[in-house]
Amino acid sequence: MAILEAATGHHPTWAVQIDVSGRIDGTAAVHQMIARLLQLGGVATDDYTPAHGPCRKSCPEQ
Repeated sequence: MAILEAATGHHPTWAVQIDVSGRIDGTAAVHQMIARLLQLGGVATDDYTPAHGPCRKSCPEQ
């Protein structure tokens, strides 16, 4: 939550956490979900890929 608070400047009233196991490739589905949340004004973070920080409009492709 600290990363989201730093990105938005306030404590979000709600959050979505998506855990991907890696057993089934869900890349396309996760990208669609994140794109929709960002369109609605959300903020995304990627704690798996160290190069990614908070994204507001779109996250770079991996």
